[in-house]
Amino acid sequence: MAFHGTPVEVRKNQKSTTWYSGELIDINGEDRIKVRFEEDIWPIREVPASSVRRLPDDTGSEDFNPQVDEAVEVLLSATDSNPSGWALGKVKTIKNSFYFITFDPTQKGKQDLIVERKALRRTSPEQQLDVSSMIRKLLPVDPDLHGWIRSQDSSGCLNHVQNKCNLLVANCAEPRATFPESNVLSKCTLWRSRKLDYY
Repeated sequence: MAFHGTPVEVRKNQKSTTWYSGELIDINGEDRIKVRFEEDIWPIREVPASSVRRLPDDTGSEDFNPQVDEAVEVLLSATDSNPSGWALGKVKTIKNSFYFITFDPTQKGKQDLIVERKALRRTSPEQQLDVSSMIRKLLPVDPDLHGWIRSQDSSGCLNHVQNKCNLLVANCAEPRATFPESNVLSKCTLWRSRKLDYY
């Protein structure tokens, strides 16, 4: 069964200032978020909601002109052991369209970088996810659609609904093996923020 997650950024722990590229798969309980990382570099895992945030809106990024001493986020390319991500840094110097970026000395393993403007963005205004501000809706799937909803064809449709409705998650539960298929009522799960209106 394909999952339909939302692109998110995930940090390793509460003190980390690097947010890695991931995908929200599901929300479990009051504070646990199930995430997957790009290229499956790290295994699927559950993390605290406070370690997950939505992607920032990139509109207006063309007019971003970082200055010396300004806090920025720096793109870190994926490696064999880490997904790509964004790390909080500060512009130390600018020379010939190159930005010299320094990092907080408490962030282990971070060396100063020299990057072009395209590898920088404004610090993200996105807050960590707050599960208490979300609503989970289970929607029954008509029995005539059970076969289709488990197919790859439904994946694109659910993804489209998720994007258009700004849902965090839109997926379907697997039927229980203990019941005959004809008796199983498949359900789709939708997660959305309480702040969003939908009809």
